[in-house]
Amino acid sequence: MIYICDFEDSFTFNIISLIQSMAPQAPIELVEKKQVLSVLKKLLEEEIPAVIILGPGPGHPSQLDYLNGVLRKLIDQNRHFIVGICLGHQLIAQAFGAKIEHCREPVHGRALEFQLSTELANELEMEKKIEVQSYNSLAVVWSDELATQLDQYLHCVKQGELIILKNDKVLSYQFHPESIGTTFPEKFLRPVLKFLL
Repeated sequence: MIYICDFEDSFTFNIISLIQSMAPQAPIELVEKKQVLSVLKKLLEEEIPAVIILGPGPGHPSQLDYLNGVLRKLIDQNRHFIVGICLGHQLIAQAFGAKIEHCREPVHGRALEFQLSTELANELEMEKKIEVQSYNSLAVVWSDELATQLDQYLHCVKQGELIILKNDKVLSYQFHPESIGTTFPEKFLRPVLKFLL
């Protein structure tokens, strides 16, 4: 089962469309914002692994800080595959105690280039140079404390901002992998399919 948490953002439906095109048989449940906490708590007790996608949305993740505890437990449990996109990326980082601040260069609807490390590019099975579509005015601030918290994760940091976070059960992006402005969107969600198989 794939649970897609909708934080009232139209891009959520692009994510659903992309997942459906990649895995037509995968059952998808859309979780409304007001139900996210109760569904995540339920998944803490579930024995059957599931995919949880924390979608994009408006506002600051601190407005959803009541999710921090259950998110951290789900991550530590290491049973489900958790994906964060934009706001979802910030929520995952916030659960680790990261600071979320206004980014140095707010970007809305523009393609950006990033250079991945060889290890991260290999893990994601893509080229080292990627072009992605960004819609954000907030960013996860990279710090020594956060680096210590996330020392078991592969990551991409640019200008002091965490762009990608990856291990075997967590994958999060500050950008929009589902957007038409991202080169080969399906590559960014390929780890989800691998988990489902």
